[in-house]
Amino acid sequence: SQGIGSPMHTAEDGLHAIVPSRLLFGLTCPVALLALAIPYLPSASWFGFVPLPAQVMAGLVVITLAYITASEIIKHRFFTRARRGPRQESFNDHA
Repeated sequence: SQGIGSPMHTAEDGLHAIVPSRLLFGLTCPVALLALAIPYLPSASWFGFVPLPAQVMAGLVVITLAYITASEIIKHRFFTRARRGPRQESFNDHA
């Protein structure tokens, strides 16, 4: 197995290659929550931060979830095909 965020996966890596590690997930969640909370902290106005309207925040959450879902589907399809190996060409493919 490779390190956090390693882009190098092989078909032998299996399903665990497309599932984020617990460490990566455990570090990402608090950072994301902090990023969302910063505009609501008492010192936020000192830095010029203002809370986003609820509709904008909801839109960002929906877009982020859609991106994560799409990338996981694509990774699953890619690694499933990689495990099967290269496609065998037939005589009719060149006709």
